[in-house]
Amino acid sequence: MKSAATDMAPLPFSLSGYRFERGVQAKEAFDEFRKSFAMSVYHYWERSIGSHCNVRGKKHAELVVAAKASNIALDPRLNRIHRLANALKHNNTSSGTKLHEAWPQVFRSHFQPRQNTDWYSAITLPDQNIEDALDAVLNSGPRSKRPNA
Repeated sequence: MKSAATDMAPLPFSLSGYRFERGVQAKEAFDEFRKSFAMSVYHYWERSIGSHCNVRGKKHAELVVAAKASNIALDPRLNRIHRLANALKHNNTSSGTKLHEAWPQVFRSHFQPRQNTDWYSAITLPDQNIEDALDAVLNSGPRSKRPNA
């Protein structure tokens, strides 16, 4: 039987604070998973385009040029997925500021950057943001791996 408070099976003993803590830890773990998944989605696109266009190990701008030269249409949202992956990976002011300019909706409400901002922790990714990332990559081809790749 699941507990409505934490959506987890009830503990065999009563420590309500511990039950709450487990729920918080599960939410934090799920948030971490979403961030890792978003980075993986973008890196999947990088590897796919690099392989398809035979330009492995290039930066985003070079991959975009190679994709366009191969007549691969790119979803306009792809740039913000790139910015998201960089901000999550590097957690620095440069990457965080670029993401904030490109996609402010991924930051917790009322977020204001400060000196020494923990950009990684400020990012929140509900279902819609993950779906946007998946759609952007799906719409930015190639649709399948190259033959003999």
